[in-house]
Amino acid sequence: MTKSTKAWWVLILSYIALLGSMLLSTFEGAPTTIESESDLVLSGVIFWALKCLPLFLFIPGLIKKSHYAASWLSYAIMLYFVLIIAFGTDGWMWVQSAAMITLFIAAMLFTRWKKAEERA
Repeated sequence: MTKSTKAWWVLILSYIALLGSMLLSTFEGAPTTIESESDLVLSGVIFWALKCLPLFLFIPGLIKKSHYAASWLSYAIMLYFVLIIAFGTDGWMWVQSAAMITLFIAAMLFTRWKKAEERA
């Protein structure tokens, strides 16, 4: 297994961890005024999808193991990091921050090593 493949796996796992922690934090902070469970689930999933929409745009490139998608994802993650730090107040902020830092580092390493493999 090459270094870029290892970095890609760390990238994918931290990407999934970030999306999962964003989903869990969305449902933890749900309003108590929603009476129906189905309304709560539907509104929570829609709100989560809106929060994650920019991250979903990178899925096709990540599946293709494109270093361009990984480098652009790292730029998007920087924006998410700033927003999470600025507006996060609960324990999920720390989980999401750790996932974002891991994702950023893995994306940068994957980009570097994938470019080196393509040159060789």
